[in-house]
Amino acid sequence: MTIMFSSIDFEIWILMHFESVTRSYTRKELVQKLSRSAYFNQDYSRFKGNSYREYIFDKVQDAVDHANKLYRKKSDWINDDPFTNIQIYLPEIFKRDNF
Repeated sequence: MTIMFSSIDFEIWILMHFESVTRSYTRKELVQKLSRSAYFNQDYSRFKGNSYREYIFDKVQDAVDHANKLYRKKSDWINDDPFTNIQIYLPEIFKRDNF
């Protein structure tokens, strides 16, 4: 069985499309940050669930690189925050290695 996990929220993975993540965030902090003009430029809590394509489609490789960097330092999904392992399974899901 494979478990893909991103703590504290899936939004840690979304944030990695824009920048490296090295510290823990609260859900409120993530929503506030992702609502800024440099990210989604709208109330992210209302946007969440809509299509992300125009915002992050061309940034997937950045997210993979940022996630790999974090994973080298924090790879214990139970104790580490932030943590994500989504990048490990993307090649299998999309049948490609480069994004």
